[in-house]
Amino acid sequence: MHAGARDHHRHGRFPQARTRRGESQRPARGAASTSRVHRQRRCGRRWPLRVPRASEERTRGGAAADRAARNTAWTMRPPSGRVAASLVRCAPRQATRGTIVRRRFGRAPRPARPPVGRPDRRQRWGPGRHLPLCGGSPMNATTERVLAWFEQVSAIPRCSKNEAGIRRWLQAWAAERGYETRGDAVGNLVIAAPARGMRADLAPIIIQGHLDMVCEKTPESPHDFTRDPITLVRDGEWLRADRTTLGADNGIAIAMALALLTDDDAAHPPLELLFTIDEETGLTGATELDPEILRGHILLNVDSEDEGVLTVGCAGGQQTDIALALGREPTPAGLAGAEVRVRGVSGGHSGVDIHTGRANANVLLARALRLVTSSHAARIATIHGGTAHNAIARDAVAVVALPAAGVSAAREALAELTETLRREYATTDPKLTVELVAGDVPGAVATVDGAQRAVGLLVALPHGVARMSPHIAGLVQTSNNLATLRTDASGVLRVVTSQRSSVMSELYALSDRVALIARLAGADASTDAGYPAWEPNMASPLLTRCREVHVRELGAEPVVEIIHAGLECGVIGAKRPGMDMISFGPTIKDPHSPNERLHLPSVEPVYRYMKAILASFAEG
Repeated sequence: MHAGARDHHRHGRFPQARTRRGESQRPARGAASTSRVHRQRRCGRRWPLRVPRASEERTRGGAAADRAARNTAWTMRPPSGRVAASLVRCAPRQATRGTIVRRRFGRAPRPARPPVGRPDRRQRWGPGRHLPLCGGSPMNATTERVLAWFEQVSAIPRCSKNEAGIRRWLQAWAAERGYETRGDAVGNLVIAAPARGMRADLAPIIIQGHLDMVCEKTPESPHDFTRDPITLVRDGEWLRADRTTLGADNGIAIAMALALLTDDDAAHPPLELLFTIDEETGLTGATELDPEILRGHILLNVDSEDEGVLTVGCAGGQQTDIALALGREPTPAGLAGAEVRVRGVSGGHSGVDIHTGRANANVLLARALRLVTSSHAARIATIHGGTAHNAIARDAVAVVALPAAGVSAAREALAELTETLRREYATTDPKLTVELVAGDVPGAVATVDGAQRAVGLLVALPHGVARMSPHIAGLVQTSNNLATLRTDASGVLRVVTSQRSSVMSELYALSDRVALIARLAGADASTDAGYPAWEPNMASPLLTRCREVHVRELGAEPVVEIIHAGLECGVIGAKRPGMDMISFGPTIKDPHSPNERLHLPSVEPVYRYMKAILASFAEG
């Protein structure tokens, strides 16, 4: 999804605006034995934060066993009966090696499994598939159960527009257990489950998440998202992947839903598990959802990313695509080939991280090209940057040709630019680099006029926050992301930009501004229909219920907020008028980037909270 860390608890005032995703404020192990503490923010405000009790953090052997279990590897399969996973030591920081012992209560342990190693790319996915997780300390049984299912989901490639594999797996899973499945023409899936522990004639509750994930990796990662399972790495209190996006956005929703249906202790009304496709590339699945496959009118979206937060509204969005013909001519004689590279940028989510001031590699590349074309006679061949419309670009590169005698001067100029940019982005991107790397001489380059128009366009396009909300402190109201740059084989520069706003008139105005800038540069521009903002309903009966359950079950009033990101709730609500909706989820940091990670201590309380919400419907 898209959710960021909250602008915490302003003494009960609503709405609370999420403006950034912060690191966990939990104390180190052993720092507190109570379930709640207060932590001091730099601004001086204080807020309650749940910390796991010591009993939740220890293995059966107590503190000594807890210490002995650190830096261990473990893997799990979805539990069958009363089966527990034991921990076995593995080499530090080896995310692809390890063994596991599975112990049945009251019986001797089975022999340890051989090292798993790197999975064969041709290996099929199915029930029982598993990968090792390295490092960290033991967790409670609930977290283990949820992560066992998440591990299964992570074994199946599921980039946006490639959800067929995970959908087939879920259909087979449901059929094996006798659950009804329904689908629509675009590939959305519903798994219908009967009530458990309460009346069967109650209206079904919809639990909703999306099947796809953003597929990003570091430049050195060999991962093939079309074939390889995600390698999961336990890093203290966090679960991350090996140099790729983790896919907890939104695989954790799938895992929690499957854990719920296999939880014998979970009482619930009839359920409809709604899994949509292609959320990350424009909410396509929700936009084209056939509402007839749903029966319920209450929806729990599990695509928010901060424990203790209830999301009740989100921004709308549009995408404006630009195409600029660069013109082509043979590379003049006497020029040397090179690449202008931007790297070391942290990136992030283009909605919830847009206010942080993080560098955008495409914006930095535009500045670098402005420098080398105007002062060092460089000719541009191709420009590439970014990977997704909803991610802040982390890497960008341009292939250029420039006079051989001027290569050294151009390299020094870019080194100076790097130092300047590191000062500008000292807090957010201190390791960014802009460099000139020797390369092959391109066979053709853009015309001088085409290159000038391209550089002018990229420098002029806006990026970042356009306006903060004047009504809700800390909420980004409107923003633009300079998302991706591509030069195709015919010499056309294609630029993707993403606009967001919680005020639809401002959204349309910003999209129009971006298109006008493009046309002034001689480019073509088109804007899609976009998706609507989700307007908050503070009189929602579901919100009242969820707040009461949160206080009763978790002992704290939840933060209620609107986010500057797109959720499917607004689109689904428009398809089914009268739908009562709310969104929540465990804490996820830096989605849409290889730094994405799931905060493990947040999994159990969120899962327990979801169960308590469902159980509350037995009360009327």
